[in-house]
Amino acid sequence: MSCVGGEALVNPRKTVVVVDDEPSLALVYKLFVQREGHDALSAETYQGAVNILAECNNVDLLLTDFALDTEHTGLEVIRFARSRFPDLRCIIISAYATQAVVDRAAAIKVPVLHKPVPVLYLLETIRKSLESSDTNVSSRATAA
Repeated sequence: MSCVGGEALVNPRKTVVVVDDEPSLALVYKLFVQREGHDALSAETYQGAVNILAECNNVDLLLTDFALDTEHTGLEVIRFARSRFPDLRCIIISAYATQAVVDRAAAIKVPVLHKPVPVLYLLETIRKSLESSDTNVSSRATAA
């Protein structure tokens, strides 16, 4: 696994972590991010996401499914990620998000996209999140 972050001055590459328990969707989202010119790391489980986030020193965006397994949700991935990257931009994608989930996500400033997400809308949401992180220098790991 490689945790890289863009340091270029022109059109810098960003690092996006993608988490979805459906392998084909994790791959598709990862490929979308890469086609946009960014680095993407993917995980299919909560523990896989935690391992990636623990190893990385710079993450610009977390794109996570809500329902990961019987024990963990995307909100828990976000909680862990923000313990390392306090101002990290995050997006939840879910086919099962109830209004309570949407409200909990809104309380921590995380948009919820409902599956199936139109590709252009997903890409636009990713772009906007990454653009807003350009002014956010706190996406680097905090000292433990």
